[in-house]
Amino acid sequence: MANSRLRIVVTVNGPGEVSGWLYPFALAAKRRFPQVEIVAAVLPCVYASGMEAAVLRRGGFVDAVWDFSAALRTILNGPSSNGAASPPTCLIHMGGEPILSLALGRRLKGPVFAYAESPIALQGRFDQIFWADREPLHNPFFHLNLFPDKRASARPAKNPGKRLVVGNLMVDSAALQYSRAAQDIDKGLCIGIFPGSRPYQFANMVPFYLEVARKLIQPYPGAEVLLAKADFISLSLVEQMCAASPGLMGGEKCCFIPASGQGREMGFVEAQGGFKVKVCTAGQVMERAHLALTVPGTNTAQLAALGIPMVVAVPTFHAHMHPLPGIMGFLSKIPGAGRYLKEKAAFAYLKTWPFTAHPNIRAGRDVVPEVLGAINAQDVLKAARSLLENGMEKTCKDLREVMGEPGAAERLTEALLNACREHEILTDF
Repeated sequence: MANSRLRIVVTVNGPGEVSGWLYPFALAAKRRFPQVEIVAAVLPCVYASGMEAAVLRRGGFVDAVWDFSAALRTILNGPSSNGAASPPTCLIHMGGEPILSLALGRRLKGPVFAYAESPIALQGRFDQIFWADREPLHNPFFHLNLFPDKRASARPAKNPGKRLVVGNLMVDSAALQYSRAAQDIDKGLCIGIFPGSRPYQFANMVPFYLEVARKLIQPYPGAEVLLAKADFISLSLVEQMCAASPGLMGGEKCCFIPASGQGREMGFVEAQGGFKVKVCTAGQVMERAHLALTVPGTNTAQLAALGIPMVVAVPTFHAHMHPLPGIMGFLSKIPGAGRYLKEKAAFAYLKTWPFTAHPNIRAGRDVVPEVLGAINAQDVLKAARSLLENGMEKTCKDLREVMGEPGAAERLTEALLNACREHEILTDF
């Protein structure tokens, strides 16, 4: 009898995996195989914002959401049947600790796959890995030898000899979520601020970027500045963080002025001297910005896919506060020496990355400027002015070429369904 039912459990952790990877994949899977059930399992991670499960439930593009407590119960006790037969299930790892994805997948008694852009720990344990690029991107875990899994380095997965390259899901994410017409800078410069999707980033980078933006637009009459608020940051949190400004990075003292209406307007952040910045969704900012001021992350890939030049700031102040993957993320909890050890680990980790912005990592060169270290507003301002005055058009073209064309979500869906057929959990699709 043909089996046309399938449940795909997708493990995710931080904002990037939710918006940049899971979202385009879930939509493509539903288009290709409407009866599929997509379950998002949120695993713990130092990069998480804490809002992932709530955002997924609001988004409506998955059928169910398992927070970590639900995922852990399944790992410990097996799946809950509730008296009904569970459909054949596979798991695809997109984020979180790989060992947890493997444990969850084995409990679900189905094949365990992974989508990755760089080598991952225990990758030899996965049944198949679907790669974003023909040559996996640099992974500092392997450079630092934190996970010396010889099986992982010896073969890409349990299915040897098959290196399936499906493409970059973040390009699909940008194409799906953001529409962008040709932007005429002569009609008024628009600067977009992307301070990050985690509270500690937002609190410290907004006042800093306000100082940069206020000085940057002075020679441009009629210029505007838009602040991108990620779905993982609530408006009440924006108000609290502005009230506590400036943060550790310094910058402008500011306050949040909520919108009076009930439409799409969210409000403004007002700095000293009446300098106002409109708070918008990331999509609204990407539709209009000529230049972005941003921190590293998925947004650098989405900006690049849309051809939006950017300056990427990587401050190293208070390095002990920065989240680090694996065991390094817990060093600060060691009494006494924790802060010192975490700072040392953070600097060692950063040194293993030649670049931090996605387009630069992919190109292996400086497509857009990165300002790194004990930086101040003047450093970022200098890089932004140079970009505005020299070669915005070429940078736009280079960014699109580096990121490539969309289509990864459809290719990943097709490859995963074929793999499920090979594992005999799906016979008709």
